[in-house]
Amino acid sequence: MRRNAKVGLFVLVTIVLQALLMRRFGSFGPHLSFLDGVPIAASFPIVSQLLMYWFLPVAGMSLYFSGFLSDRLQSYGKVLIVRKFSKSKWAVQRYLKFIVILAVFVVMQGFLTFQEPGTPLSAQSAGQLGMYFFTLLTVFGAQILLELYVSSRIAPFLTNFYIILSVLIAQRLIFADAPNTICYLFLPNYAMGFRTGISRFPVWRTEVIDPAVGFTILIVLQAGILMAMVYRIKRMDIY
Repeated sequence: MRRNAKVGLFVLVTIVLQALLMRRFGSFGPHLSFLDGVPIAASFPIVSQLLMYWFLPVAGMSLYFSGFLSDRLQSYGKVLIVRKFSKSKWAVQRYLKFIVILAVFVVMQGFLTFQEPGTPLSAQSAGQLGMYFFTLLTVFGAQILLELYVSSRIAPFLTNFYIILSVLIAQRLIFADAPNTICYLFLPNYAMGFRTGISRFPVWRTEVIDPAVGFTILIVLQAGILMAMVYRIKRMDIY
């Protein structure tokens, strides 16, 4: 519990730092600017700078959710399963808690970045926020599932490596005139308005991910991750 509080505070610090850096950058405005992500641009300094800003809270959240299921399963989870839960029921309950905590983090990001008080959230921004949330839900869900097979120290590293690589590879593919279909393999791009075409800045928009197709893929992956997680835990010997 103490570790969760410390890492949760670290996530908050990264969110605040992102909001401050985005305001200083200023090129895309302060209105939920983290939802735009990283543009497909020839200028590597701009791409690397915005990638760093966008990645800060994502890395913090990845650290927070490391061991979220696997470490707890080997400690207090055993007691709960023995006393009143089946393995599958405990896993689903834990996963629902993961969803709630992630939603709190994303709301905090929105609250600290939304600089137009009294202005209702537009349908466009709501769509971006939904894609951002479900993308992180899928990526971190995959991390939690991976930790049931490998160390909870290795899985976050692999996840973060995949996130950064996905953003950079998608950019290279677009410049190489590769089919956009390949970019659907790189989930972090789903969370970026610049790459789904739903950003407020048309000059920087490059639609490599169709939002409707992307959202459908995320929902299917979510169902698959949860089923694989329950299946794996039911087959694990925790006693």
